[in-house]
Amino acid sequence: MPPYSGRYIYAIVETWKSDARPKSLGNTGIGGRGDEVYLIQHKDIGAFVSASPVAPYQISRENAMTHERTIEAIMKDYTILPMQFSMIAESESSVVALLEKSYDLFKAQLQRLEGKKELGLKGMFPETIFQELLSKNEAIQKRKEELVRRGRPSQSDLIEIGKMVEAALNAEKARYREEILAVLRPIAEETKVNPTTTDRMFLNAAFLVTDEQESEMDKKVNEIAEHYEGKFKLKYFGNLPPYNFLRLVITLDNATESA
Repeated sequence: MPPYSGRYIYAIVETWKSDARPKSLGNTGIGGRGDEVYLIQHKDIGAFVSASPVAPYQISRENAMTHERTIEAIMKDYTILPMQFSMIAESESSVVALLEKSYDLFKAQLQRLEGKKELGLKGMFPETIFQELLSKNEAIQKRKEELVRRGRPSQSDLIEIGKMVEAALNAEKARYREEILAVLRPIAEETKVNPTTTDRMFLNAAFLVTDEQESEMDKKVNEIAEHYEGKFKLKYFGNLPPYNFLRLVITLDNATESA
């Protein structure tokens, strides 16, 4: 009998492909207790889980890495719907009830994602972008010259220049973002553009692709990086869990809806 009644859910998976795939990942569960990560099946879908206290986990580096490593290990053999961090059911029977209640939704989403992977692409301007805008933007230059002729700039003058730089930066971001997406969007099955996370980041996108599309995407990303060398840098990564393309809202009370 496991020491904890709860079940930490890592991912919902399809089980219709092959019986030869692993049903256990060994004693690698979250929390460092040596809990087994194993498959609970219902018809031709299932959930990989491990025993857990029925309480949220602290978002520590170790816990987050265990969660991600486990999902990555499952992805090697299964099409998955990755769960968010600290998704815990009250018991094994609660997991079975979730699989039963949401079977049609889970299966439809697994079929949609079968044979596909998520790739990520981020675009970042160099640290010199602000100086470049100050020195090369004609409108900003003209306004700076007007302020210099008037004497020492006031605080409101500096704020005005700052807003002009921000507007020019946003225009540059939009320009390069749309130029890149115009090339890559037609290749992918689906594209998700997420908010940027720093002042210099202008692109934070995810692409859902097949293996064939991945090869074309690799080629085009390399061409873009070469064409715009010196303008910005691209960070390209994958094979990722398809978090950006899940169309489900899953809660601990087993209520599952289409997103």
